[in-house]
Amino acid sequence: MAQLKAKTRTSLGKKNQALRKKGLIPACVYGHKIKNQNIELDAPTFNNIFKQAGETSLLDLQVDDKKPVKVIVQEVDHDTLKDEILHADFYQIREDEKLSVDVELEFINQSKAVEEEAGVLVKSLDTIKIQCLPADLIHKIEVDISALENFGDVIYAKDLKVTEKVEIMDSPDTAVVSVAAPRSEKELEALEEKPEDAELPEGAEEAKEGEEEEGASEDKKASGPDGDAPAPSNDSGQPRTDSQGGSGAGEDKK
Repeated sequence: MAQLKAKTRTSLGKKNQALRKKGLIPACVYGHKIKNQNIELDAPTFNNIFKQAGETSLLDLQVDDKKPVKVIVQEVDHDTLKDEILHADFYQIREDEKLSVDVELEFINQSKAVEEEAGVLVKSLDTIKIQCLPADLIHKIEVDISALENFGDVIYAKDLKVTEKVEIMDSPDTAVVSVAAPRSEKELEALEEKPEDAELPEGAEEAKEGEEEEGASEDKKASGPDGDAPAPSNDSGQPRTDSQGGSGAGEDKK
């Protein structure tokens, strides 16, 4: 079991940014009937441990000079642009209390339907929720896809192999992975066909041409016989004369 050392953190809020510049990660420890505690971790050390342990491994966490406690990494916030961990949450466990965690699914071996018949492997899940005591916690579940021999074959949650000490919380009939038949040439051609190449329903072409002719006629009426914009008009609907529209200039001169 990996061991991790930390110190009590007094910097909160915006002051955490100063911690990160020093190579530290702000973090928090909490749990059932346990008082929340703010801590700080050495970034390089935690990064290495987290890469190996992930979020489903027990860690021995020692804060200051206190007795180590068993925790799991509950949540980690990342800066995706800098690829850095910004904050970590630890859940302090009790040996007699069951945990509910999401564990990774690892797909192993090959499917006959995929390798020999060009079937399409469809992964419906990448993780699955389990419940167990801390001592029985597992990091991943292997899914043997060699059982998928024909198109339409499915591996369900109830088919996953775990010990009797581990309970899968998802519905037994939840699909985990399956094999679909490859698309036919006709289906592929339909996907590649451009929208403008598709055949229009009967009568749609005539209706489209009629709309275009009607639109052109309306544009001609609005723009006048020479295609210019119509002259501005007054409230009576008559074209505005220079004397009617020139009062503004007169006011400027005054």
